[in-house]
Amino acid sequence: MKELIALMMLSELVQHVTQQLKLISDKYTAIVSMIVGISVAVVAQVDIFEYLGFQVVSKIAGQVLTGIIMSGGASILYETLKKWGFVKNDNGGGQ
Repeated sequence: MKELIALMMLSELVQHVTQQLKLISDKYTAIVSMIVGISVAVVAQVDIFEYLGFQVVSKIAGQVLTGIIMSGGASILYETLKKWGFVKNDNGGGQ
C-alpha cells in the first residue's frame, strides 16, 4: 500500500509542476504534463504495473507508461485503481 501512496504523491507532484508550467503557456499543457510524468517515473524508477503484479516487457516501458498515467494527477489514478478493485478501503480521505 505504501507504494501506491508514493505513486499518488508523485502524481500530485507531476500535476503541480504541470500547473505551474501551464502559467507560462497553455498551448502544450498535455505534452508538458506527459514529459514531466515520464521524467519523474523514470528518475524515481516507479512502475505501477510491477506493483500491481503485471510483468512488462522492459523496465523502462513500465516506467514510461506509469509516467503517462501519472500525468493525469493523483485523483485520476486513485479513481481508476478504485474502479478496478485495487483500492478497497475508501474512508473519504483517499487513504
